[in-house]
Amino acid sequence: MASTVNCGFVLLLVTFVGVNSECPDGFIKHGASCYTIPHVKSDWSQATVVCKEMNSHLLEIEDAAEESFIRGFLSLHWRTYSPALFWVGGNDILEEGYWEWASGKTMTYTNWDDGEPSNGGSDDNNEHCLAMDQDAAWKWHDQECEETRYAICEIPITAVIGGGGNPGPIG
Repeated sequence: MASTVNCGFVLLLVTFVGVNSECPDGFIKHGASCYTIPHVKSDWSQATVVCKEMNSHLLEIEDAAEESFIRGFLSLHWRTYSPALFWVGGNDILEEGYWEWASGKTMTYTNWDDGEPSNGGSDDNNEHCLAMDQDAAWKWHDQECEETRYAICEIPITAVIGGGGNPGPIG
């Protein structure tokens, strides 16, 4: 009986390590991507650079399953980041009201909070970058790009397998 349990544990461990080995150190796998949140606060533009230095890009949420994973991860780990404010790769910097990902891809999935995107309301009209916060229950909202937040970085597993290089240190 003990050898059967040990064998099952070793098989489970090998399976777990094999699955995670698809992602660089400090990244966690879900679906066809690996994700990390560096412990570095920056404005949205700098956040794109932080992710790029890790051979990744700001998160592009493509469907409800991916968003559910991200929201679950943030719900479990938000206390690690103070304040729990995060940048995602969406923006309408080039054209007000036309939201796209930092990569230039059009958003095909969205989950805006009620009344969002608001562009800062009638007084401001200066919110052009996509954010997620614990206070808003991880619903999407637009925010001034100059604010400092933590970046959520993503790398497709195909880029990791293809030899994307060293992802760099994680804070």
